[in-house]
Amino acid sequence: EVGRPFSFEEAAKFARRLVETLLESKIPKGLLLNVNLPAGDIKGVRLTKLGKRIYKQSVIEKIDPRGRKYFWIAGTPVWEKEDGTDQAAVAAGYVSVTPLHLDLTDYGSMELYAELRESLNNLASSVAP
Repeated sequence: EVGRPFSFEEAAKFARRLVETLLESKIPKGLLLNVNLPAGDIKGVRLTKLGKRIYKQSVIEKIDPRGRKYFWIAGTPVWEKEDGTDQAAVAAGYVSVTPLHLDLTDYGSMELYAELRESLNNLASSVAP
């Protein structure tokens, strides 16, 4: 969290202690931690889930130096107020630690989509030469 006055000193001290703690712990392979610190005094640490934010202003289409389109989300995010999120923890003066992983596959739903799988298989065979 950026505030005035802003310094990375407290964040650096916390990061060092966090890394030391993690090195002494057994953490799952592939685990990523999203860590956010409040701008002011740290009241403690919370294990959190990701909060949801919506950009209400606009999405601006631009062209990069290579001539490719890209989209810039403009404006200030509006956070959904929900207990247990990273945003709620930081807003209350706590460090938030959110466990993440890169695989976004919804494995629990794979079998629920049997009808979709069949439709996709039919689609693939209808476009094959």
